[in-house]
Amino acid sequence: MVLLAGLVLTVPAVHASPQGARLFSDIQTVILPNGLKVILRENHAAPVVTLQAWVRVGSAQESDGQAGMAHVLEHMLFKGTEKRTAFQIAQAIDRVGGFLNAFTEKEITCLYCTLPREHLELAVDVVTDMVNNSVLSTEEIEKEKLVVINEIKSIEDNPEERAYEFYLETMWKDHV
Repeated sequence: MVLLAGLVLTVPAVHASPQGARLFSDIQTVILPNGLKVILRENHAAPVVTLQAWVRVGSAQESDGQAGMAHVLEHMLFKGTEKRTAFQIAQAIDRVGGFLNAFTEKEITCLYCTLPREHLELAVDVVTDMVNNSVLSTEEIEKEKLVVINEIKSIEDNPEERAYEFYLETMWKDHV
């Protein structure tokens, strides 16, 4: 626990140091006419690109009666859209050697895709489609609720996850 807290406390110091400032000096931020914020950091170490769609909604915004719904919604992104089935979403990314996944945290939900850079347009198309046009069937939502409940149970049985939750509750009392 002390190590985790120590590491967390050093992060702001890294950002404040001249070396830390250089680590993030190559980040470009653009606000598109539709209000979408695009953050770009080029790294030519490998011939791949990662596209991430971050939404400022997570478990912290849920009421007691909504607990787990941000996570359920994250799962629903993969269940199909108005123009693609779940299989077609997976197939589109898999066939070019890509990887598509998502996660939900306290404050955010992130959908991300990594694939060979020549397929960036495909990633933009698929991720945009998933975020904007997901089909939310009642039947699939009920199935995913059970999946999320089982994930929560497995987290509750994991000592590392419980320690992390305790840390969050201790450090951010008013935000958890």
